[in-house]
Amino acid sequence: MPVAFLTGGRVAMESIETFPEARRMLCSGRDVAVALITGDRTERIAAWQRSVAWDAPSLTPYQQADGATVFVLATFRGDRAGPGCAQ
Repeated sequence: MPVAFLTGGRVAMESIETFPEARRMLCSGRDVAVALITGDRTERIAAWQRSVAWDAPSLTPYQQADGATVFVLATFRGDRAGPGCAQ
């Protein structure tokens, strides 16, 4: 059964890629975390980086007991003077 389990706070969540909104959040100093579950994660992370015109995210793989990666969390660090803010 697919589930999402989140504790300890309020977090805005989107299920579609909204690059302008992500860039707006980054440029306001807020971090943006993207969970990549399926597909070519490496290319999808690169596409996100290009689309938000940002520095490379930190990557955290989440693995199941047998070592298979279930998803990768790519976290872009917010910065009011970030590389994509001048666009």
